Formats: sequence, structure tokens, C-alpha cells
Amino acid sequence: MTCHSQRTNKPVRRPALHTKHTDTWASVAAGISLWGDTMTGNPDRVSRLKNFGLFRDFSPDELNDLAQVLQERTYPPFAMIVKEGTIGNEMFFIKDGRVDVKKREISIGMDLTVATMESGDCFGEMSLLTDRPRSATVQATESLVELMVLQKHDFMTLLHRHPFMSIRLNKVLAERIEEVTTQKGVTFVP
Repeated sequence: MTCHSQRTNKPVRRPALHTKHTDTWASVAAGISLWGDTMTGNPDRVSRLKNFGLFRDFSPDELNDLAQVLQERTYPPFAMIVKEGTIGNEMFFIKDGRVDVKKREISIGMDLTVATMESGDCFGEMSLLTDRPRSATVQATESLVELMVLQKHDFMTLLHRHPFMSIRLNKVLAERIEEVTTQKGVTFVP
């Protein structure tokens, strides 16, 4: 689990419970998770994942494997979680708290809040999928934010292990893109 130092406001990594298992997937294959659970999974984490629209069509095995590789991080109020323009290799799922999504408005030299996200929302998926720089800055609001984090290498391993997972993700992401373009009045002709 990662926390932030009160003095420097930088992430501080806590040691994993099973430090002898340095390879995440080797640990999962051995039936040991980073959180001390067996392959039956963390029921709380799996049930939380079911609440994310992105995973609504995932099988129990897919959800369990995903739950096994997620890391948890806590950010203090007003901490920057990701910065616009930086390269991202993580996707974030809001377990508890709220974040502001900000875009840089060059004409006035300020970051403007374009959205607020809360428990059950996720961000960072586009950077994870496209290898492009982050399109926005995400910052904790006035309270602590608890996140579950999916690393790119774990994501790619999941896709290789569960090929149909990518089809389900494509469907959900296509729906999200359609929703956003409809809100902006832009439509695509198939």
C-alpha cells in the first residue's frame, strides 16, 4: 500500500505482506495474494469491482484475478494523483472519496475543473490503453481519497490470461465514448 509522507507529500511505499513473493503473478499462481488472501480472493475487493460499470460483464474468475493484482493507495486532501501531459502506466478506481479532474486552459494560464469523480468511478484507462500522455490532471478534493490501482504490466497479463476480457472492455469503452460525444453534440456515422 502506498501512503503519502506528511512532510514531502510524496508517495511512500509500504512493504507487501508477502515480500518473498516478488513477482505478482507468481504469487497469484501459487495461491497467495499480496494481501494475505488465498485464491478464493478478497470478497470485499471483488464485490467493490462489481460496482464499477467497466467490469459489469466480467466473470467471477476475471474479477478474482483482477482483485489479486490491484494495489491500494491513499492520498491526502488536495494531493495531485496524476498530472496532465505525463506518461501514465496505471489506471485508478476510486474506492472512497472524491477527485477533481482538471484541464489546463492556456489562454488564462489556469487549471479548470471539468469534472468531479467519486466512489465507483475510474480514471486513467485511456493512458493505460494508448500509451499517450495523460489528458488531464486529477487531484484529491478536501478529503482523503482511497484508490485501487491497476498497473499496466498486470493489465496486459490479465488480457493474455483472459482474452474475452478485452472484448468486454472494448464494449464498455465504446459506450463511454458514445456517451461523451453525445453530450458534446458530436456523432459518428458507423
